[in-house]
Amino acid sequence: MKISSLISKNSDPNDIHVMVITSSDETYACIETYLSDESKIKIFHQKGGIQAVTTFRHHGLDAVIIDISETEENWPVTITRLIKIDEHVKIIMVSTDQLDQHRGAIETGLDRGAIDYFSIPTRFE
Repeated sequence: MKISSLISKNSDPNDIHVMVITSSDETYACIETYLSDESKIKIFHQKGGIQAVTTFRHHGLDAVIIDISETEENWPVTITRLIKIDEHVKIIMVSTDQLDQHRGAIETGLDRGAIDYFSIPTRFE
């Protein structure tokens, strides 16, 4: 996988580069909050699958977090395309919905190459 000049100039080679795919600013903010305590994690945000695949193809990214609660996105296809580009990428599915709402979708994502699923809250109390 090609490492872009953006990544090589702005981060340590030991950093972990993570792309978050969600059109929800609230969901992105929640994920960013979870990951912000770890200085080695560098986060890239894409709002749609097509842009995400293009970004992934041009940058050396280690992991992808994809929001499967967005029904307008064809995220299973995005997972398949990401795996075709780099079969070793770690893809984690997330959703702000209840687990029961996505049981079949989670199985689909795991079958296509995602490694795990997490349900995340969008509000911190």
